Amino acid sequence: MAEHPDSKTMTNLLIHSLLKKGATLVAIGDLTEVPPQIRADLPYGISIAVKFPQEVIKGISQLPTAEYYAHYNRINQKLDRLAQLAAAKLESLGYKALAQTSDYVNNFAGPYSSLLPHKTVATRAGLGFIGKNALLTNQLYGSAIRLTSVLTDAPLELGQAINQGQCGDCQLCRQDCPAQAIKGHLWDTLTNREDLVDVIACEKTARARSFLSFGADASICGKCIEICPYSQEYLNRSPQQEKAIEEKQLLQLIENIPSFAEGSIGDYGLWFEELEEHYSPLGINDLTDMDNEEVYSSSYLISMTPQVKGTDDENFDRVLTEGQDVYFFNIEISEEKPLACVDFWRYFQSDGFFTNDLEVSSEPFLTEQKYFLDLFKDFAFKHNLLLLSKEETEIPLENTTVYKKYFREN
Repeated sequence: MAEHPDSKTMTNLLIHSLLKKGATLVAIGDLTEVPPQIRADLPYGISIAVKFPQEVIKGISQLPTAEYYAHYNRINQKLDRLAQLAAAKLESLGYKALAQTSDYVNNFAGPYSSLLPHKTVATRAGLGFIGKNALLTNQLYGSAIRLTSVLTDAPLELGQAINQGQCGDCQLCRQDCPAQAIKGHLWDTLTNREDLVDVIACEKTARARSFLSFGADASICGKCIEICPYSQEYLNRSPQQEKAIEEKQLLQLIENIPSFAEGSIGDYGLWFEELEEHYSPLGINDLTDMDNEEVYSSSYLISMTPQVKGTDDENFDRVLTEGQDVYFFNIEISEEKPLACVDFWRYFQSDGFFTNDLEVSSEPFLTEQKYFLDLFKDFAFKHNLLLLSKEETEIPLENTTVYKKYFREN
């Protein structure tokens, strides 16, 4: 079982792991005002959203498409995996967690309804409000998202619940609804779904439109998703703007993670013994430069070439001159916050020269080297370290980058 992190660190590590696996948005809500029998007597809910690709939603302006239907199902499958991942991580820490997967929801679903809707968890977590179309509407993505949720007793950091619709006087979804099913009312927490939408008319028309468009017995439409002004803002964003939103989300996670406590293993960079035990019997070289004021991390090098223990090993040059490459796995752990990054090193001799060249990669050079990365992922989880990818360390900050701020200047 992994060590218990503090609430803020646990929340940010969990959110980061879900984002890396394909979630678009993640937040946690207080469910204690929801009747305990429909939340499995668990007080908190994790809301997870995955966005539709922009072009898919743009393509349903006239009729639903086969591509939209395929993504609808594909995203649902991804959401199930994400919910199961979140539940497994929390259970490994000793907490209760219940993934509201499609199978779980269907076991308790009534006609046109579920026991605890994902969108209810989402509003409690602050991911959005219920629009006039009765769908979860998010400020960044409108209704162009799918949802899942996980119920838990883990003491995670809670979002601010949203209790009021934010559609204002907009009536676009009502006016464009092919079924004329949307009634145009603003939502609040006392609103029933039937006050917003005629679900029977919606389902009947959606089924007819699906069959007309691509011949499937499905009840999807999506017109109210596509026409929503919040969705339109997302659909009109450039790839650069979308990347900036994702980077901002990551930076908020990093900034929210507490610094190492004074006197902790992170404060003094004393990771060597922990890594040595974790990677035993492999040799580990401590490359930490304690005297360099521009270095804010502990650095460790693990040989992936059995004949060579380190770069100063007498066998190092011999192996290279024999025409073999020498491989190392490099680990850096920030001394300020529980952040880590890794890369793979390959030393080789250029043809016709007696100089050693170095190639650095964020990915393993050989398939079997993935073992070293997997081992460190286990180590990072056990010690509550946020493992950043190369792309994440290169995210720009004001006059610097994540790497230069938390690991080293040079």
